[in-house]
Amino acid sequence: MELTEAQKVAFLDKHIPHRLCLLTTFRDRQPWFRERIGHPDCDLLRAAKDSALISIRMFAEFLGLKTVDGKRNDAVFVDMLGGTSAPMEDLPNKERSVIGGLLRRANKELAHLTSDYTGQDEFNTAKALVDGINIIEGLLRKHLYEPLKRSFPDLVKEKPIGDDWHQLVDGKRSVPDFPRK
Repeated sequence: MELTEAQKVAFLDKHIPHRLCLLTTFRDRQPWFRERIGHPDCDLLRAAKDSALISIRMFAEFLGLKTVDGKRNDAVFVDMLGGTSAPMEDLPNKERSVIGGLLRRANKELAHLTSDYTGQDEFNTAKALVDGINIIEGLLRKHLYEPLKRSFPDLVKEKPIGDDWHQLVDGKRSVPDFPRK
């Protein structure tokens, strides 16, 4: 499948920045989460953690780190946008271990319900997740944004989807008033 220029621009300007927000919120909002422990909205920490893990899995496939069984006709990969793939074997051993462990965890915990989580403890920590976020972000910079000579999105200033940041169920819109870091 080949993308049109308009589709490429939409991915680079809207879809990928939106998913970068899903990837990085767990890392970038740690001080805010720390203040929420014990409050009813502390569940947002779990949502951000799982969102980051799902995003690592999605970006790993997008970058070529994760092999795809039976590629889908509508799947978009980094090379389709003008970037370069990042094969898992090109990563240093430590990064390969982190990404591999987080991918196994994402498959076990989020993509499928399974009964055996043996061997997942090493990657069930905030540090392992933040390490994975940092690795994926670095690979996106190196394999997508640098080859295209594009700036990495400023997720505080960017409006990734639509004209506003959030649309709520009641149709109202809101713009966040919090600092991200």
